[in-house]
Amino acid sequence: MKNLITTLFLLFFAANLYAKTTPLDILPGLWEYTTDMSKNKMMQNALASVPEAQKEMVKKMMQKNAPKPVKNCMTQEELNDPESHFRKGVAKNKQMKDCKMLITKSTKKKFIGMLKCPDKTKTFNIDVTVINKKEMDTVIKGGMFGEIKSKAKWLTAKCK
Repeated sequence: MKNLITTLFLLFFAANLYAKTTPLDILPGLWEYTTDMSKNKMMQNALASVPEAQKEMVKKMMQKNAPKPVKNCMTQEELNDPESHFRKGVAKNKQMKDCKMLITKSTKKKFIGMLKCPDKTKTFNIDVTVINKKEMDTVIKGGMFGEIKSKAKWLTAKCK
């Protein structure tokens, strides 16, 4: 699941493969993505089958096993040429090589698109909002996960 989430974050930069986009107004460098899986369909379904007396314990266990923050380096070249970022994402998850990015909106502050895949469980709507040059919010909906929210924050100009 970590590879899928990382791939999705990388793919929203891939829009130049399919249409003219405006690069997001963010800083190049090392970024960290923190994921909120609370609206994840699989987790909600699993929780629904737990007896009421055990729900709190199961919630805590799910939070403990939630995805850890993911760090990702974005160079200025990748921000200017999202295709290179796309290739990086696909290299991590070959199941998504036949997916296409369809763009609804592309500005310096907002990116809305759909990652459309032959396998419907891997088709996602992606909505990225730039808060400022060092922060972004991302909402990914669809597929088998339901909704995944993440916050991205810029850590440093140098990638480690």
